[in-house]
Amino acid sequence: MTTKPSIGGVFARHAIVEAIAALLVAVVHLFFLRGVSLGAILLFLVPMGIAFVYWQKSPRPPTRHAALSFFVLIAIGAAIAPFPAFLPNLGGIDRGLPAVSDRLLGWYAGIYLIFAAVVVPINAFIGNLLDQRRGRPTTISPPTCYLGLMAVVLLVPSLPWMLGKFFGFWPLF
Repeated sequence: MTTKPSIGGVFARHAIVEAIAALLVAVVHLFFLRGVSLGAILLFLVPMGIAFVYWQKSPRPPTRHAALSFFVLIAIGAAIAPFPAFLPNLGGIDRGLPAVSDRLLGWYAGIYLIFAAVVVPINAFIGNLLDQRRGRPTTISPPTCYLGLMAVVLLVPSLPWMLGKFFGFWPLF
C-alpha cells in the first residue's frame, strides 16, 4: 500500500531542488569567472550539503525545520533574482557575473549570514539548554550556551546594516 505524499513534503522537495539547481548554476558562473577556489566551495556548496544532511537526518524537528527554511529562502532568492525591481542593489559578489547570478549569490550570502550568525547558534544553544533541562545528554555546556546566546544578541543589531551594506538587501537604495 502506498501513501500519498503531503503537500508540505512535495513543496519542500521542490523548494530544495529549485534552490540547489539555481544556486549551482550561479556557482558555476562564478567558477568560470574566477576559477574554482576552496573559499567559494566552503561558502556556497558545503553549507547546502550540511543543511541537506540536517534536513534528512536530524532527530530534532526544529533543526530539520531550520534546514528546510534555509532551502526555501534560497528558492525565494532564485525566484526574485531575475527581477531587479525587487531589491535593486542586491548582489555584490562579483559584478563580472551575469546579473541574475550575482543577485542570487548575494541573496544566498545574506541568507547564509543570517543562518550562521543567528538561526544556527540559537537552534544549537537553546536546543542544548532544553536537552540539559530534560536530563538528556548535551554537547555544549550551559555556560557556553548562555555566552553564545549573548553573542547572538550583540550581533543581531548589526545584521541589517551588514545585509544592506554588503549585499544590497534594501528595497529603496
